[in-house]
Amino acid sequence: MKTLVRRSVVCGSVLACSAVAVLAPVASAQSATPPRVQDLSSGSAILPYLIGGILAIAAVALAAMPSRREHQD
Repeated sequence: MKTLVRRSVVCGSVLACSAVAVLAPVASAQSATPPRVQDLSSGSAILPYLIGGILAIAAVALAAMPSRREHQD
């Protein structure tokens, strides 16, 4: 019984992967025209870098904090 279930899972996975492999080129061919470029001159260029820098500093600070868990065997 277990082998039947495993076989059906494997067959289902193979069918799903083959369907994705066949349909992916079809889906990408539908959008043949590139998207329009938006006017980027109106926004501030430094704001995304500032936000990214703040998030990076916060991530490093959180990773550098010592853990409160102690090994007690």
